[in-house]
Amino acid sequence: MKYKCTCSYVGTAYEGFQSQPGGNTIQDHIEAALAVIFRSEIRILSASRTDQGVHAFAHVFQFIAEERDPYKLKGSMNALLPPDIRIRKVEPVADDFHCRYMVKEKTYVYLMNLGEYDVFLKDRAYQHRYQVDVEKMREAASFLEGTHDFGSFNTSSYAEHPDQVRTIRKFTIEEKNGRIKMTVTGTGFLRHMVRIMAGTLLEVGRGRKTPEDVLYMLEHPDKTKRRYNIDACGLYLVNIRY
Repeated sequence: MKYKCTCSYVGTAYEGFQSQPGGNTIQDHIEAALAVIFRSEIRILSASRTDQGVHAFAHVFQFIAEERDPYKLKGSMNALLPPDIRIRKVEPVADDFHCRYMVKEKTYVYLMNLGEYDVFLKDRAYQHRYQVDVEKMREAASFLEGTHDFGSFNTSSYAEHPDQVRTIRKFTIEEKNGRIKMTVTGTGFLRHMVRIMAGTLLEVGRGRKTPEDVLYMLEHPDKTKRRYNIDACGLYLVNIRY
């Protein structure tokens, strides 16, 4: 039986989602729980690779194992997982389902706190003591929408990913009570792409870059220029649509 699972987690204590030699990843903990339940090694396949410190509301993965009641399987997994990792849904899927290759779009959110440091947002949002020009940030974000070569906005090499053309369907910025919420939906993302876009827009907000600079970066992809790879703590994977 092939299962599709949706999980949430706070990524602060973990070295990202994908399994690492150190063993302290989201994948490692999920596979350890499955090994206890099924009494055999179960490998999972993830729809996305999140970095150390990144959080998720709806991260999707799949695995193959003997048939079990999905609701009971969800309960068994949650009983064995740490409290900052939770399985939200378990559902049987067709044999040809693929959680990575069948993705239509992903949505990420990046959170920032402006002004005074907020201890309650520690490791949950990027703490930025300066005020910013949100309208300039929105103007720059509008340039990121559409289909572009995002070579200036990620850390994947062209040797690794020769085609760095991606489509951003929507990029919005909301400000309320001293907090900024950036929401970006696209067909796919390269390594650190959302964080670099968010960091670049923050530079625009501070007046260190202009919206026109962002447009130039899109029109002239360049891996040699400095990139503004903002901290992972404010990044959330919020939805994957199939």
